Amino acid sequence: TKPIDILELEEAINDAEKTLLGYSSITLKFDNVPCKISQYKIDYLEACGDYVKIIIGENIYESNNSLKSWKAILDERLFIDCHKSYIVNMKSIVTIDKDILLKNGTRIPISRRKKNDVLQAYIKFDTHYNQCHLDKVFYDENSISYAVMH
Repeated sequence: TKPIDILELEEAINDAEKTLLGYSSITLKFDNVPCKISQYKIDYLEACGDYVKIIIGENIYESNNSLKSWKAILDERLFIDCHKSYIVNMKSIVTIDKDILLKNGTRIPISRRKKNDVLQAYIKFDTHYNQCHLDKVFYDENSISYAVMH
């Protein structure tokens, strides 16, 4: 057997991760020029009538694809459909309460009928894929909320 080269092992693990959670690329147009973007960089998507806004940091891209089409394309382990007009990258979430607070300060609504699904999906994401943990969990008869520490 060969001795294990730690750097080669780390590189192999990094390569394997890239094929997994949100590392597959999508093509978007910015100023009519096609750009390849890794899914994990997307903060959220918002349906705006006959087009969808894709928010990546401070950049806003537009797509003629429907939100439903995007949901089929995006990695379901990383993205959650929280409202009829929004899909959110769970890595961008800071807190979930009556709405979702993202790292960039944006608040995203959660539809009442999807609230439990959103919470369950985020807990699963946090347990299996995220590098953070739940700081506090708050329960009352009307809501479940928690703060996330990164």
